[in-house]
Amino acid sequence: ANGFAEVIIGRENGSGLVTVDGNVVLDDPTVVRSPSGSGAIDTTGGTLVAVDNASLTLQANQTITTGNIIIPGPNRTLTIESTSGTIDTTNGGVNADSPSGGGTVVATAGGTIVTGTITTSAIDSGSSSGAESGSVGDAGPISLIAGGDIRITAPLEARSESSNDAGNGAAITLNAG
Repeated sequence: ANGFAEVIIGRENGSGLVTVDGNVVLDDPTVVRSPSGSGAIDTTGGTLVAVDNASLTLQANQTITTGNIIIPGPNRTLTIESTSGTIDTTNGGVNADSPSGGGTVVATAGGTIVTGTITTSAIDSGSSSGAESGSVGDAGPISLIAGGDIRITAPLEARSESSNDAGNGAAITLNAG
């Protein structure tokens, strides 16, 4: 689908397990939800890739376990919300990098958050190779809010890097219960 204001997968009162088995390309802002009872989300069976103007929201009452999520660029947001459960991103990385600016990542859990790599950086591909390159945008913020613990098992990066004109890094906010 392309051209929709929003695509919603799952009922407003859904309580089952939503599973992603295979790679999925999202062209529009998308909400995947199972917000009631034992509702959970597992995307470890594939990679979610946001293109065009797509942002992504994952909403569940219980555990959300993610595989790779690629949501490049500014003006894109990845929101992961587990009302009563945990969020686990260790089975893949979250990549919101783009030379024009990083995306925003917000994870909120009633329980524990365990992270793999999360990057929201603005990095010019020529900056590390020494090649001539242009300016880049600002990095996007990362916000992790947990009713329980936050365990970081891999890097969290929100930086801007260019051989010419780098933008600004962004805040990484951690708030554990």
